[in-house]
Amino acid sequence: MKKKGEVVCRECGKNIHKESAIRSKLRYMCAEGCIDMFIDKHVAKAKDRKRIEKKKKGKKKSDLTLTQEVFNRYIRARDAFPIGKCIYCGKDARYGDSNVHACHFYSRGARSDLRFCEKNVFAGHGHCNLYADAELNKDFAKNVAERIGQKEFDKLSIRVNQDYSKEKLKELRTKYAKKTRELGC
Repeated sequence: MKKKGEVVCRECGKNIHKESAIRSKLRYMCAEGCIDMFIDKHVAKAKDRKRIEKKKKGKKKSDLTLTQEVFNRYIRARDAFPIGKCIYCGKDARYGDSNVHACHFYSRGARSDLRFCEKNVFAGHGHCNLYADAELNKDFAKNVAERIGQKEFDKLSIRVNQDYSKEKLKELRTKYAKKTRELGC
């Protein structure tokens, strides 16, 4: 039976004096053991909630990212299988080498309409692609113009509307996966 000035510990159920009780979230608890149990229980619930939410979200890649991966694999296979030339420096670039990138002449950020344009993307060394100086960029432009022809190179500067709907992206993934298989990669 509760006496005046006493409260019930929400963890263990014992009657305790209000002045000696620990108060947390409108709950009274009697000792550090009870407060520790309370914290463990609620922190664990919060961690479990976060873990479950993370699992639900997962590391699911967007359709655009998946399509870009398939497209880039095709470009590397097209230009570097078994050994091709880097579009920047002209040195050997071997398919399957982790240092071979799909290099966009017009970047995906600047010209998203050309992100899946085969005439805008070529295999090249990662360090050339990421750290190109002005001289290498001039070589890149010259090499692209030589490879696709000046007329096609000039057409790249014209903006084109693109459809990146789920259906279109799936269609592109299928197309480029098939083309990559046809190359034997």
